[in-house]
Amino acid sequence: MGRRVILGALLSLLLLPSAASADPIRVDSLSSAPRDRIAIYIVRGPGVSTPLIAFQERARRLLEAHMHVEIVSMREALVRGGPDLNKKLGTCQADPDCYSQLLGRTLDARYLLVLTATRLDELRLAGARLLDLEALRILGESIGEVPSEQSYLDASDQRVQACVPQERWDPFGGLQVQADQAGAQVSVQGRVLGLTPMSQVGFLLPGTYEVGLRKSGFEPLKTEVQVQQGQVAQAVLQMQAIPEPESSSWMIWAGAGAAVAVAATVVTVVLVTSGGGDPSFCSAPDPMACM
Repeated sequence: MGRRVILGALLSLLLLPSAASADPIRVDSLSSAPRDRIAIYIVRGPGVSTPLIAFQERARRLLEAHMHVEIVSMREALVRGGPDLNKKLGTCQADPDCYSQLLGRTLDARYLLVLTATRLDELRLAGARLLDLEALRILGESIGEVPSEQSYLDASDQRVQACVPQERWDPFGGLQVQADQAGAQVSVQGRVLGLTPMSQVGFLLPGTYEVGLRKSGFEPLKTEVQVQQGQVAQAVLQMQAIPEPESSSWMIWAGAGAAVAVAATVVTVVLVTSGGGDPSFCSAPDPMACM
């Protein structure tokens, strides 16, 4: 019997649909460290017709995919910084202290990414500079020529990655939860993420994460998994069915026998009290009525 259970569990595990090929799930609140806010300032020179919003969105997608940051949107910068914010930033002349005074308090931003795109005659240039507005220093910068066959947006992606310190680029690990039961509820750090089989959980900062598994009819499970940068941790869980209450035949017959005995006692009492042989069993007010 035990061998059948083990083989059944292994077979069900093999037959579960594979979710490894799906895109990783991103839930930023699972990591204990909060995301730093980063503002984007775009300097578009003459001869460049690419819209500012295109630079903003391209940089946003790139940074969110490779850094643990929250991007300040252009709308938020306009609402909180005012319509003259870009003009004021243009007067800073790459001075980190000037940028910090304008953005650190107004937008509550920790970092500033400055993107530049310009054209000098036939020379097309794209650059990126990352500044720490709290430490008041430049973390990295990169500028280079844009080949004629390349767009400013594609060149901007290369410059952004080149200006970000290596330890801040792709600091994440991943987590893959595998279970021998489909339809089990998966939680990480106490937050329900879905049911098995489930896609890989990605964008996790290195650290220890608690994984939980629950399903009706099975014992709940909890385990801790260590996530490391650049690696996908595996949580392979096997669920144990909750045993059903035992019901033995001798208990059934004992209960039936007790019921018969009680019924016989009741009948005997009725017969004695109604037969009139012993007045002491009579409940009538007049003892003669029992005769």
